[in-house]
Amino acid sequence: MRFRHTGGAGDIIHSLPFIRFMGGGEYAVGGLQGAKYDVFASVERLLAAQKYLTKIERFDAKVSADCDLDALWRDPGNLLRSYALGYFDAFHVYEPQDWRSPWLTVPPRIPPSCETGFAVVNVTDRYRDLELDWRFLMQKARVRHEAVFFIGLESEHQQFKNEAGDIPFLPTKDFYEAAQYICGAEALYSNQSACWTIAQGLGKPFFLETRRPFAHKAVFNLPDEH
Repeated sequence: MRFRHTGGAGDIIHSLPFIRFMGGGEYAVGGLQGAKYDVFASVERLLAAQKYLTKIERFDAKVSADCDLDALWRDPGNLLRSYALGYFDAFHVYEPQDWRSPWLTVPPRIPPSCETGFAVVNVTDRYRDLELDWRFLMQKARVRHEAVFFIGLESEHQQFKNEAGDIPFLPTKDFYEAAQYICGAEALYSNQSACWTIAQGLGKPFFLETRRPFAHKAVFNLPDEH
């Protein structure tokens, strides 16, 4: 079966539970207008590492597909529950009870300078709740974890330092390497970014900054949180 999608990296990763349920197959991705980076290049290695995906290609509108996942956006009602479930709704498929089971597999990676437990942070410039105090949150994170690193774009790192103070930057080539660090970390702290979808896909603990007006507080999925 051949799937295609012009969504961003987060959309593509959120579509994977549906693709897995449908039996997997070939996936053509990319083509998102206005993206700050090459979406296809950023997710190619991560997608290729998933056994249920047999072939990863760059999106080409001239090449047909059995399942066009852009259908997600044709009915806004598809997103009333969650992005991942929206793909099931878009094709009128009832999701299985185990759809949340980890749908991403990567080997964990540990920062070279870190020998103990660590956490990673990724905050982008979209989907923000600017009332959240990231400086205070990072103070708590440094108590909870032996080390905390920022992953993502360098521009995102610079902006985050203005909000939360200095935090070491961990360079990554693409979302495959980001996923490896998320996999090896104790937790991810982020807003609604592609890294958050990776944490979901790996079944890792996370702290999520939710954007207003859709929610009025952050979402915790951290063990023993209080």
